[in-house]
Amino acid sequence: MMRGAPSRPRWRAPLFTLAALTFPVTMAGAQRSAGSQTMDHEYTAKIKEYLQDPRITTELVDHLPTSNTVPTPLTFHGRIVATPGELTYAKDSHRYSAAIGGCAAAAADVPGQVCRAR
Repeated sequence: MMRGAPSRPRWRAPLFTLAALTFPVTMAGAQRSAGSQTMDHEYTAKIKEYLQDPRITTELVDHLPTSNTVPTPLTFHGRIVATPGELTYAKDSHRYSAAIGGCAAAAADVPGQVCRAR
């Protein structure tokens, strides 16, 4: 008895088509929302200064939006993450993550609350 070609699930083609059609819309939405935010110019300048090869970045990660409630890594650590010649230790990254998590909780509890994590 000869085996036929393996049967393919019928959902693959529609799922692939849906993903292919949705991805450009999702990316356009991300770019549009990033364009409406105010940027942290000092942090963005440091990113561009320290980036060794601009071909390895995209418009989605070459800047840092500013926030009235969440401190940037520059204000928390005193430098940006990935500063040449300096390591950012995991414990410091965890401290920052905990601090901005606390800022999010504080902002949710008290509207207009500004977190001064340091």
